[in-house]
Amino acid sequence: MLDHRAESSCLDNFGRTPLLEAIRANHTSVAKLLFDRGAKLGFTEIERMDVKLERDILLSKSDTTWKGRILASSELVNCVSKLDSNYLRLLLQFGANPNKAFDYDLRSPAHLAVCMNSVEMCTILLEFKADFFSDQSKDRWGNTPSDDAKKYGYTWLNDVIQNLNRIANSEEIVDI
Repeated sequence: MLDHRAESSCLDNFGRTPLLEAIRANHTSVAKLLFDRGAKLGFTEIERMDVKLERDILLSKSDTTWKGRILASSELVNCVSKLDSNYLRLLLQFGANPNKAFDYDLRSPAHLAVCMNSVEMCTILLEFKADFFSDQSKDRWGNTPSDDAKKYGYTWLNDVIQNLNRIANSEEIVDI
């Protein structure tokens, strides 16, 4: 179908693309083929400053642009909430941006990973450059994912996040 110019990033009735469906079904070879041919996940990335405006639009009327925006956040958040590391890793490998998926409270997948006290989810998100510390990662209450770890008493998790972040952002070679 691709050889005959089929649209590789078309949306179905649920706002999902063929690439997203291939990932959801764990058909990684199909996902790679689609991705290599230019297919997109179909997620509309959200800028933090747009979330309140978009939330107001969502509450006031049905807007089809929200379908993709909700999907981006919900796909990432759902796989974190299910502790589905394989699905999370595939979404991130094929282009999902963990720093552009917020819910209406500006909570990111990193916030949920911390709330679930999951080192594995936090590690994967850090590997794909999720922001756990900066002002850009604050939710509507002004908390970063790292702040949430402290608030919930997950001191060990916060230490792990800080150390992994330090290693990921340094050029030092670490012998494991």
